[in-house]
Amino acid sequence: MLPRVARSAARSAGAPAARRLSLVALEDDFPAAPAVVATAPKALDTQLGNLNGLPCVSLSGLGPAVRYGIVVAAGSRHEMEGENGAAHVLRKMALLSTAERSDLKLFRDLEALGATTQTAVDREYLMYSITCPPEVQAKALTLLSEAVMAPSLFDYELKKTKPVIEAELGDLAANKESYLLEAAHEASFGFNGLGNSLYATDGIPSADAVRAFYERNLVVENMVLVGAGAEIDAVKTAAATYFGEIASGAKASGEATTFGAGDVRIRVPGAPETLYALSYGFAAAEGPSLEVLAEIFNQQAPPNSQKAVVNTYSDASLLTVMGSSESKLTADAMKAALATLNGLSISDDALTGAMAKLEVEAAIKSGTMAGAVLPAGLAALFGTPAAATAEGVKAVASKIGGMTPAVAAVGKASAVPRASELI
Repeated sequence: MLPRVARSAARSAGAPAARRLSLVALEDDFPAAPAVVATAPKALDTQLGNLNGLPCVSLSGLGPAVRYGIVVAAGSRHEMEGENGAAHVLRKMALLSTAERSDLKLFRDLEALGATTQTAVDREYLMYSITCPPEVQAKALTLLSEAVMAPSLFDYELKKTKPVIEAELGDLAANKESYLLEAAHEASFGFNGLGNSLYATDGIPSADAVRAFYERNLVVENMVLVGAGAEIDAVKTAAATYFGEIASGAKASGEATTFGAGDVRIRVPGAPETLYALSYGFAAAEGPSLEVLAEIFNQQAPPNSQKAVVNTYSDASLLTVMGSSESKLTADAMKAALATLNGLSISDDALTGAMAKLEVEAAIKSGTMAGAVLPAGLAALFGTPAAATAEGVKAVASKIGGMTPAVAAVGKASAVPRASELI
């Protein structure tokens, strides 16, 4: 029965009005919604400068706080014999005591400013950064410069840091993707340069080795100062005032990168599951095209079975297809991954969708203060490859069929076929 109000309205309405037919096509998902016009993300206002040999980058339009970062072209690829793990350890020892302050004093001074710090390390960079309100940036820069230019690196600090590093190594073994990528880099690049582990997997280096790595690599020739939320004049003033006495030395030069179709297997006795990776080496300039290809792969691969990732460096790019399977089915799973990779549909729609997704993700990341500093610093140090094109994506895809991949695996080693048995 209709509610009272509805019955009254029905009685007074008289003859029903003629039904109006919709002229909207049935295939329109949301016919009443206004058309969405895509707009390109707003580019950051980026300015470049140089003071006393220290490149300076300014990024504005990122919010009310300021963030300064020192990005150093020094990572695990620059470790020499006896220094394996030094970059990892140096990152964990960052922002401890300095020539001017104990670690407790430094912590309290940062806390008093309302400042936060972040460090990061990878195969070819190390980053120190600090974020603070604009009105205390002078004091914050003093603390950052001390941490970068005058760390104590005492033996006892390394001893105190050792349990933290060991815990991270334990986490690495539990993180299947990271563990497999370490093996993939070793299989692809050997036992030096980009093949060096990002972690102290060969044992924690001595304090002398860490200090030697620091003194050789943290020099003005390997550094760039980035200021997010600061004008270029302010960044250059900071460079002169707080980083004017950075030591000079030789520009970092790691081992020349050569891709090799190696084979690395980490045995896990009785493993019911085996992780595998197939990696392909390319030039650095092909990195953006590989990222699009990897995105297309991830969209077309069977769900939850295979994944493609790309690591891009200053002189090389690495495409890795990884997955896992029941150990006795590993060979079939690897062949299926290769079949997916070689059978990708690189249509115009697939290219457009993948490129758009990557562009949005990059814009979101670089549009934050935390995400903008590192890419800007790396671009200043190594340059920026040209954007991906449809032709470039198709070109790298066509190369893969004639390449032999590097093979890495974690699990039952005997279940993993050689590359020659797969292609």
